[in-house]
Amino acid sequence: MQIRALLYGSSESADRQTATRVITVLVVIAAALSMTVGTVAAQEDEPYSVEQGGECYTVTPIAGNGSVAEFYDYGSPDTTGNDTNASYRSDGTNDLQEPNSSTLFLYEDPNGTLSLVSIHGANNTTSAGGAATFTITGLSDSGEWTVQDDQYNDTNNYDNWTTEGETHRIDWTWDERRTDGGAYSGLGDGFSITIAPAFNEDAALYGEFYDGTVENWTALSGPRDDPERIALSLSETVTISAGGCGE
Repeated sequence: MQIRALLYGSSESADRQTATRVITVLVVIAAALSMTVGTVAAQEDEPYSVEQGGECYTVTPIAGNGSVAEFYDYGSPDTTGNDTNASYRSDGTNDLQEPNSSTLFLYEDPNGTLSLVSIHGANNTTSAGGAATFTITGLSDSGEWTVQDDQYNDTNNYDNWTTEGETHRIDWTWDERRTDGGAYSGLGDGFSITIAPAFNEDAALYGEFYDGTVENWTALSGPRDDPERIALSLSETVTISAGGCGE
């Protein structure tokens, strides 16, 4: 029996009671759907935070249409390091790079996988190269470095990646008009990652292979086409966490 018939086609008490029950069920279903939509929206808007030196900034990931490896687009050489088509840099993030700077942010792919991304330097600019060492704790055991810029087998690869155990340490050094960096994917729920930075003369590879000075360290937040740029100190520890400031 259709609802219209129940409501308007019968004057019997039983029919009115049936119609009332049907309407009640429809209202309950509508309310449930509304709650589901609200929950999904809340998950999509889950806040994250960047803390340094007593200051806290609520940030949102940069969202992309592909995996973080596709987004970063590292021009990797072959296993011998002799691929002349390799760029040895991030070709996919030119719009986010800044000369003589290091950039840090969260990236979320279409599947909801969250990655921590760091990019040093800038391609094809006046960027003069540089050196940085990051000591990182709090990375999930189930995650992995899906981008290692640079990590290949050849004598001209100077970076050092120590990624076993609870503490990861990476020594980067990069030439002018190029980038260095990496991406760690699968941060998990409730993560809290700490980065102890060392730039320029405090970095392990400073002055050994390339010259140049890192002048700025920046955290990005928001849409890719117009992200907020948060200035960070080059010498203080940074903590990136799930949850907004004060949570």
